[in-house]
Amino acid sequence: MSHVGSALVDRYPGFVQRAKIRLPDQIRSAFMQILRSIHAADVRHNDIRAENLALTDDDRVAIIDFDRAQLDPSPGAKRREMGHLEDALNGEYPS
Repeated sequence: MSHVGSALVDRYPGFVQRAKIRLPDQIRSAFMQILRSIHAADVRHNDIRAENLALTDDDRVAIIDFDRAQLDPSPGAKRREMGHLEDALNGEYPS
């Protein structure tokens, strides 16, 4: 992933094994804002997990891998996906 940085699982070894790694609030907030922007464009990523959350060396964030994306999702689907992102950022959502 040389163009968008490293996945959380590469940057924080043990992250998906629920190693109680706490991401900095600034990074967590940036991921949440990106997903809100994606949802504002009426797109649902549909595969939110730590492997699809990337960080550059200077801590810019990216959500990658949109092969399962859905256009024009329901408001409920967007809310559930935000919950999935929160779970993934807490190391609680399956990889």
